Amino acid sequence: MSAWPSPIRSAATFLVTAILLSVVAVEGPPRCVLLVYQDDGIKPTSVVFEQSLAQPLRAQLGANLDFYREHLEWGRFPNDRERAIEHLRSRFADRHIEIVIFVGNVPSVILPSVPAVYVRNQSSEMLQAEVNQIPISAF
Repeated sequence: MSAWPSPIRSAATFLVTAILLSVVAVEGPPRCVLLVYQDDGIKPTSVVFEQSLAQPLRAQLGANLDFYREHLEWGRFPNDRERAIEHLRSRFADRHIEIVIFVGNVPSVILPSVPAVYVRNQSSEMLQAEVNQIPISAF
């Protein structure tokens, strides 16, 4: 399980929800959101994240929201990444997805013509290690 501090998790959830509401807050046909987990998506933090994401959308859009979730399970099937992405592309090609939320450490383009939000769930220690590895010339 990830060690995201609560304020960071709350801020990330708020930011993603605000972006989604600005994209899908128009009345009309059902608004379609696709949530894709890089892993199996059953960790307690994933469940909390998904609930905090879906609840405000459902509160605003009600029955006007189609909220899809998919799990790529790359940890279990590391050699099937491209096939899994192609499967999602064919499965959702005709569903008029308006935004994709990708949760994982390896961002992937699921639907090339659809805006995407990438959520990376990583401990602050790992993030600090990455920051420490950035060469000074990069700034």
